[in-house]
Amino acid sequence: MSKTDPQICPHLSLHGDEGPISRLGRMPVRWRCDECDAVFSEPQILQIHQALGEHERRAWDSLARCKFWMFGYHAALWVSLNRFSAQPRRNPFASLVSFARFHISESAAVRAGVQEATCPK
Repeated sequence: MSKTDPQICPHLSLHGDEGPISRLGRMPVRWRCDECDAVFSEPQILQIHQALGEHERRAWDSLARCKFWMFGYHAALWVSLNRFSAQPRRNPFASLVSFARFHISESAAVRAGVQEATCPK
């Protein structure tokens, strides 16, 4: 990847190129990849927001079609991209994770002889 390539870096390992946020007093406008040294500007970071929506849509679509590997792939990409967002969003898969944790604890309780576990709200 060249340093002027407008595509989103595949490494997803970015840091602010202008210095720390504490010194700038704002989010950086230029970003640099830790692995390939590519430099990105704010409009390219906006592509991350578009990619977040696309990966969320694809993750839910994959789960609805019982394509669990693809769901994991798109959900993991969503989480990785969200880390670099200027305004990180709430994880749309958090309630699904809570349900899975409840199901595991309920199964463990049944095996241990406890009658019922209560579902977290």
